[in-house]
Amino acid sequence: MSPGEIALCIPFVGLSIPLVVIWTKHLEKMAEIRSRRVEKVEPSVLGELEALRAEVAKLRDTSTRFDMSFDAAITALEKRMVRVETQDVPTAVVTPTPSANGYSTPDVSAQQVVIGRSGGQT
Repeated sequence: MSPGEIALCIPFVGLSIPLVVIWTKHLEKMAEIRSRRVEKVEPSVLGELEALRAEVAKLRDTSTRFDMSFDAAITALEKRMVRVETQDVPTAVVTPTPSANGYSTPDVSAQQVVIGRSGGQT
């Protein structure tokens, strides 16, 4: 390093020393605050905290069992729906009879009913 560079670095080093001291004191204060906070927790509060943890675990278990039960019920309903949809059940198809003006008539007595099986067969 040249003498000019050294002369330039001296003020930076001199100004950085107070910053290091301030930073160190800040870290000491933060460590002291953390240690006081841990020491001030009463045993009764710790007991309540453990009770809450146990209760949350119990609720989590209950919700998991409910979710599994609900999933099983949905699966059973889906199986029933598939079975019902695949059964060959007679269906009634109502075909409206066209009127003179080209529109289908809303009169139920004029409608033609065709009874057949599902699957498009008549």
